[in-house]
Amino acid sequence: MTTGKLTLCSGLLLLAVCLVSGCSGNNRFRAYGKVIYQGVPVKSGIISFIPEDGQASAGGSPINEGMYDIPVPPGLPAGTYKVSISVPKVGKGAVKEMDGPGTGGDTGESLPAKYNANTELRATIKPGASTEFNFDLK
Repeated sequence: MTTGKLTLCSGLLLLAVCLVSGCSGNNRFRAYGKVIYQGVPVKSGIISFIPEDGQASAGGSPINEGMYDIPVPPGLPAGTYKVSISVPKVGKGAVKEMDGPGTGGDTGESLPAKYNANTELRATIKPGASTEFNFDLK
């Protein structure tokens, strides 16, 4: 066998072992779903999953047209999370997308604090259970 074929065979064997043993996701899971506020999909924002026990790593995703997706990788480990949804204000005085931090403008939040700074939202990721989390905010 030539070195190229040996490397290819070794790589395929390693991939097969990882898929069988579960190391491909490293026990991390996809989280995805919809975010609706007052009956309308959130046009643009950020969703963050913050571990309640502080042991797992946090993760997040942009929200675009009401949809978000945290794929594997990086994914989220199993556990219970506080979910924070942030939708910056848009309008007169708002920071434009190209403006950097500290450039002025209104950087306020469009959603009530119970969905972000003082979030009441929770999600639990369990192996074998659905990881689709839809949030219909009032």
